[in-house]
Amino acid sequence: MRHSSLFILSALMLSACGSKSSDTPQSKEEVAGEIAKAQTLKPGQYEMTMNINKLEVPGLPASALAQMKERMGPPQKVGYCLTPEKAKDGVKEMLNAMNGNCTFNNFKVEGGNVSGAMACKSPTGGEMKSTMVGTASADATNMKMDVVVSMPGQPVAMKMQTVMATRRTGECAATPPAPPKAG
Repeated sequence: MRHSSLFILSALMLSACGSKSSDTPQSKEEVAGEIAKAQTLKPGQYEMTMNINKLEVPGLPASALAQMKERMGPPQKVGYCLTPEKAKDGVKEMLNAMNGNCTFNNFKVEGGNVSGAMACKSPTGGEMKSTMVGTASADATNMKMDVVVSMPGQPVAMKMQTVMATRRTGECAATPPAPPKAG
């Protein structure tokens, strides 16, 4: 559920925010205020697909990079239920969990097309910067994210491009499926 929450946060932030000067950071309170005005994802059952299109780690031996890419595997699909409560309040919870470590810039929405940037700092001194572009509606999102991660003491940053898409597939099941039985 953590991956779906992160994606929902990204998609809703992008679909909710109005334009603002690209050099003026938006606070999480401003973003939350914009999200409160926006059309949110409809509650229901969703399928999320995530694909890592590009991964670059300068200086990492080719064999180690190949091993990283292999572990990431083919596109990953995850199903999840977005409850009415999570659809309404989940983004605010996630924004609060960021503890002021992230800034948002230049979010725009025009006719369902969305774009923006986010930068987050970790307590250990690392930094993640991402730019996002895509589309969002009440029952589907499609977002391309270019991410750069830098860590203290590392001379180069890791670069990654992901594409994440969600689509509503219907209503949530009345009861969650039973876990598989151990054989």
